[in-house]
Amino acid sequence: MKAARLIANLLLPKSSQGLNI
Repeated sequence: MKAARLIANLLLPKSSQGLNI
């Protein structure tokens, strides 16, 4: 989901890439 990725970017900008949602 792109929305989930956008939210993850706000919460964890660097970790979001690791989650690769």
